[in-house]
Amino acid sequence: MAQTVDQVLSSRPVHGERTWSMGWTLLIAGVLGCASQPPPPAEPPEYVDGVRQRPLEVAEVERALGAISHRLTNCYKRVRLSLGLVAPSNYVVRLRVENAGDPPVAEVVKASQKGQEPLERCLVQELEALRFPAHVGSALVIDVPIDAPKR
Repeated sequence: MAQTVDQVLSSRPVHGERTWSMGWTLLIAGVLGCASQPPPPAEPPEYVDGVRQRPLEVAEVERALGAISHRLTNCYKRVRLSLGLVAPSNYVVRLRVENAGDPPVAEVVKASQKGQEPLERCLVQELEALRFPAHVGSALVIDVPIDAPKR
């Protein structure tokens, strides 16, 4: 027959003899200890009022660029066909992604060949079509090297 804690405590010897089990002492201490522990902290929400609560990372921008690489290649194909370019330019385009979730701003900062404005415009348009979530932290500025595809 199982005894309650009150029954065990009331049946203790009076003269200081220790005859009841230490297991009960640990059980009582464990029950009392569990009641005093606070619950674990809740995970902070990922978005508050439409704003992501962590900064945008370079790796996220790189993944987005990888997803549109075929569109950048198509820019080269279209311009090469329309202008008959023998040696299309390689570029470095500076991409600025603001934290408000606005479209990024792209600016050509380096071109290996001059006079290929239609190609530049196409690349800039494709980069500015990317979308990123509003996020905490400062704007992210990344220089994107774009090499002309091999024929």
